[in-house]
Amino acid sequence: MGMKKEKPVQYTVADRAAACLWGAAAGDAMGKASEGYSPARILEVYGKRLRGFVEPVQPLSQFAWKKGEITEDTRQTLAVAEAILEKGGVDQLAVSRRLLACDPKGVGTSSRLFHFILSGDIGHVAAKGSGNGAATRAAPVGLVDTTRELNKLVEDVVKTTTMTHGGKVGVAGACAVAAAVSAAVEGWPAGYVMLQALQAAKLAEGYGNPDNLVPVAAQIQTAIDLAAEFTGSELWERVDSEIGWGFSANQAVPAALTAACTLLNAKEAILLAVNRGGDADAVAGIAGAVAAAINPLSLPRKWIETVKTVNGLDMDSLARQLVELRPETRPSARLQSQKSGGTG
Repeated sequence: MGMKKEKPVQYTVADRAAACLWGAAAGDAMGKASEGYSPARILEVYGKRLRGFVEPVQPLSQFAWKKGEITEDTRQTLAVAEAILEKGGVDQLAVSRRLLACDPKGVGTSSRLFHFILSGDIGHVAAKGSGNGAATRAAPVGLVDTTRELNKLVEDVVKTTTMTHGGKVGVAGACAVAAAVSAAVEGWPAGYVMLQALQAAKLAEGYGNPDNLVPVAAQIQTAIDLAAEFTGSELWERVDSEIGWGFSANQAVPAALTAACTLLNAKEAILLAVNRGGDADAVAGIAGAVAAAINPLSLPRKWIETVKTVNGLDMDSLARQLVELRPETRPSARLQSQKSGGTG
């Protein structure tokens, strides 16, 4: 008797959206342990490569962090999601109000969120800010907006960034993440996910103030070129030297998207980012969000249970509510429209 072939798993948009939010939380919580460290320092502190959740050793932090505890990155993601659900869409003042009410634990005095909270001004418009904060909270926009309307997606992301991140790189990084998430939950192949991120970053160049940094779109293109030429450890060494894993969105976002779209596995993408150090919680959170949306079963169930239990999260319900606001978009439907001469 021949072996019975297994049918490929068919995921709904809601399945992918839930996996995306869980992946973001897991990557964020795990990455806290190695934030600010080099790969060599990670080995010194923990005695080995990180392969799961550990209690973070962060002597420069004024706070104690539990094993599996999320940081302000995920709390900002939740704030944006809740603001969207409150208004039935992306509303700048609603996002500002939620961000002002965020638990400030872990928000450094040099962060743009800290300065926004300090201002207390719901209508504040940041003049600068090219870090990763806006990118780490962009996923909910990608869950409610489609790649069919990429201009709208970019406009909506800008509404969620303007209060903290006014630099071009900060804005474009957030737009790239939201577009990648949107394409991933629609079920598109990883190459298309990367191209949508690239296109959104290009569209976003019309927003924000000059910051004299290499544009996010240019860095994503570099990442695409590197992934086409190199594989395995050589690819990641090239990403180390030509892009980086640091605290600027023109490093963290392209690196995270490369991990997600090359490895196609949330567990592997998160562990890669965690053990690279730098802005590890941001990079691992973004990589986990996109990779899990592409391949939901690749995110370990025990990781989900850990962040769920430690933080009291319910990403499944949140994801279902968000995708109810999303116009239906399926790759098969769009391809059929193109074949029949439709413009979409």
